[in-house]
Amino acid sequence: MAKVPHNPQHLRLASYNIRKAKGVDGRYDTGRIVDILARLDTDVVAAKEAAIRAAVARDRRPTAILGDFNEWSPACGLEPLRADFTVHAPGKSFHAAMPMATVDRIALSRDIALTDGGVVQTPQSLRASDHLPIWGDVVIDRAA
Repeated sequence: MAKVPHNPQHLRLASYNIRKAKGVDGRYDTGRIVDILARLDTDVVAAKEAAIRAAVARDRRPTAILGDFNEWSPACGLEPLRADFTVHAPGKSFHAAMPMATVDRIALSRDIALTDGGVVQTPQSLRASDHLPIWGDVVIDRAA
């Protein structure tokens, strides 16, 4: 698959439910997920059902990965990302009925700073899904 070109003046967003990197062939292969996303040349990836345990090969552009990382531990499981990303957990987002886990996270390349973030906990969001939505405000350091 060739790289999908886009205008560098625009942000490219992508969403991918990767099912913990388990393909329809039954194999767990985070490498092929990374390859697919790299070819999309994205700026922001909303990774759904992501158990990211492999290094994410990226170019030097500001990069954000956000979504359900399906990682319950605050101390382990995200080490491959920490070389190139700062991983933020804006708050407890799962289960919406009784939030007790920070499985939804935001991973930012070193040239992006999180200035604020949180979890949306409203009567409507408590019913709409088993996860509460997370959000983050960021600043991109173009000089980095």
